[in-house]
Amino acid sequence: MKQFLFNLELSYEQCEQFYTGHIESIQVTSESGKTIRIPAQRFRSFITPIGINHQFRLKLTDSNQFISLEQIT
Repeated sequence: MKQFLFNLELSYEQCEQFYTGHIESIQVTSESGKTIRIPAQRFRSFITPIGINHQFRLKLTDSNQFISLEQIT
């Protein structure tokens, strides 16, 4: 299993783009420097009235299949 920690800060207006389909994926850089592209739909449950401003942990299998995405802070 692989784990990646990263911070994500998006305004509510940017998050609205998830629902309209204008944004299909979000590219983040993990704390270890790895660039990762994640489907935007994975973040829908984390959107608040001000958007998203949290640290996350992404877990993948060794073959890069999604396991989980969890908010840490």
